[in-house]
Parts: sequence; structure tokens; C-alpha cells
Amino acid sequence: MQCQCCTDGGDNQVYNCVTRNRRLSAQLVICGRVKKKGKRSPGHMELLLKEMVMFLSPLFFVFMLGLGLTPLTLAQEDYGYRHFLSQHYDPQPKGRDDRYCENMMRRRDLTNPCKEVNTFIHGSKNDIKGICDDTNGKPGEGNLRISKSSFQITTCKHKGGSLRPPCRYRATKGYRVIAIGCRNDWPTHLQESFITPAQ
Repeated sequence: MQCQCCTDGGDNQVYNCVTRNRRLSAQLVICGRVKKKGKRSPGHMELLLKEMVMFLSPLFFVFMLGLGLTPLTLAQEDYGYRHFLSQHYDPQPKGRDDRYCENMMRRRDLTNPCKEVNTFIHGSKNDIKGICDDTNGKPGEGNLRISKSSFQITTCKHKGGSLRPPCRYRATKGYRVIAIGCRNDWPTHLQESFITPAQ
């Protein structure tokens, strides 16, 4: 907002203030003088406000930047973990046979196109998350973490042919140590090649 001090044609002086969108109506003020005892002139107050804005602007920018980035980071981590659970977590499986695989792969939206191999982990979320720290995990190759405990799993392998639906899967049940990738102590990736289904 820009303000200009001028006279109204008489003894009084006014501020004409212009904003980006509209012109504000002129307000009667006494420019550059003390209007009442104990109160400073509008010109002095305007200067004080400008100084405060100049001082606080960098701090406000840093504060807003922090507020903006924190939810973004949390959202990315939350998405990675939820995606991991959607693809690989089933705490209470039923059947664990070929039909189980075909139903689960379809429900988890892994059949367009048909995903060739996918493993479902049957266990608690806490035990799986614990692989990302020393609670239930240890360092593996690269950035992978290896579980200290074994998990009951069902591996669904595409029977071959076209990867277009309908998809047909063969189920293999097992009890295996698993390897996962973590981001900020949250599981985000299951290393399928680490799991060798029993023959």
C-alpha cells in the first residue's frame, strides 16, 4: 500500500492511500504531527511498521518454509509406507492357495498389468517396522535391512503367458527371513529376489 500526504484544499491534510486493487477513500489526518498527547504521528507509525516488516520477513519466510516442507516430507514417508502395506501386508490370510493369490492380487490392484511376483507378509506391523531398526533388523547389502525373525509369507507367482488380465497365479507358502528397504525408519520396499520360495 502506498500513501501520499496532501491537503484537502483547506487547513487539513489527508492521506490518499492506493492499494493494488482499489483506491482507498481519503482519511482526515494531521500529517507529520502529534494528533493526541501520547500518540505518535501516522508518518512515524508507518515508518515503524515498515521496519518491523523488514525485520520479521526473513523469520516469517523460514517459518512458513518449515511448515510447508514438514507436511510434504511426512506425506512422502506416509505414502511409501502405505504403498508397502498395500502391496505386501496381509495379517490374517485365508487359504493361502492359488485362489488366495488371484483374489489378493486383484484386490490390491496388482493385475493391470499382471505383476509377475508378489509376496504377502503375514505378521504384525510392529515386527515388520522393527526391521528398520535394531529391534528386529540388521544391516544387509546396500540399503537393505534383514529381519532377525522369520515371517510367515505367501509368494504369488504369475503362471506365465500374457500379462494382461485375467491374471493366474501359483501360491507358495513359506516361513522366511525377509529383506526390506527403509526410509527414515519406515518400510517402503520388499526385496523380492531375497526370498527364494521353497521348491
